[in-house]
Amino acid sequence: MRTLALVRRGEFTIREVPAPESSPSHVLLAPRYVGICGTDVHVYLGEFEERIPYPAVLGHEFSGVIVEASKEAAARLTPGTHAAFDPVLPCGRCGLCQVGKLNQCLSVKTFGLDTDGAMAELVSLPAERVYPLPQNVSFQEAPMLELYTVALHAVRKAQLEAAEKVVVLGAGRLGLSLIDVISKTTPALLAAVDVARSRLELAGKLGATHTLDARKSDVVEEVKRLTGGLGADVVFEAVGDPEPVTDQPPPLHQAVLILRPGGRILAMGQAEASQAIPWKQLVLKEAAVITSRTSLGEMPRALALMAAAKLHPELIITHEFPVGQAPEVFARLTSGEKTMVKVVLDVSEWS
Repeated sequence: MRTLALVRRGEFTIREVPAPESSPSHVLLAPRYVGICGTDVHVYLGEFEERIPYPAVLGHEFSGVIVEASKEAAARLTPGTHAAFDPVLPCGRCGLCQVGKLNQCLSVKTFGLDTDGAMAELVSLPAERVYPLPQNVSFQEAPMLELYTVALHAVRKAQLEAAEKVVVLGAGRLGLSLIDVISKTTPALLAAVDVARSRLELAGKLGATHTLDARKSDVVEEVKRLTGGLGADVVFEAVGDPEPVTDQPPPLHQAVLILRPGGRILAMGQAEASQAIPWKQLVLKEAAVITSRTSLGEMPRALALMAAAKLHPELIITHEFPVGQAPEVFARLTSGEKTMVKVVLDVSEWS
């Protein structure tokens, strides 16, 4: 079968490999659409070489068709079923798994990063992590489910309540997914902060009540104005590696400044570089800093919201290409092209 393999930093090739075999606990699935995640771009740039050896087959956000299912799985996953997959693979045995903290498993793996992924004609998947797609959820939109599970997990950890004033720093793939989810909690204010006008426009379409261009406005003063001088109840940091902006502090520093006393910061960005924060102000505000990692069983909720048309993946997915064009697509994504937000690849087209 064909796979799209990253054979070295910045270089893909199509490779022929043996097809996976069926097993009692797994199903065989033919991928249809695969989303390109920010992590995939970092792998492409060679930033995960200590963790991910070459050749690497990427793809952890995807949809497909069940080709073969064991008797154990057949009641839920029959051949022909349209399906999505939760790529978080805990060991199920360690102390953290035993108390339900599966996403904090001591040896947790991510399908498509720590294992070969879905940029292939066929994959073998543990049946318990496979979910049938509702009839009105398309193959093209289903790769967004994984990002929505991450957003739902973060919102749950932030203990977000109705009528709170919320700021999301970063309107990339993750930030926009957060805004789409947060808008369903009926916030009194939902402000998006970014440096790209096109992404701020998308944030407005997804429910942001205010959009702030960090290159053109003093974000701290503007949030204070919007909140009557008090500050935001909750700040979500979804930037990761920030672009330097003149006269603007780094994201976590900025989060402390725009937070009200007693507020909460939910940090999700995984920047490599350290960020200095005004520690004294954080303590004097008696604020909480919460971090959020991947997801913890939110896939059914994401599926239900998407099936009910409460989420808007069609706005976040801005581009679609055949998987055979992946080399050119990744090159464009790393060139800083801001209008490309979420990209999906059609795995049925290899040319």
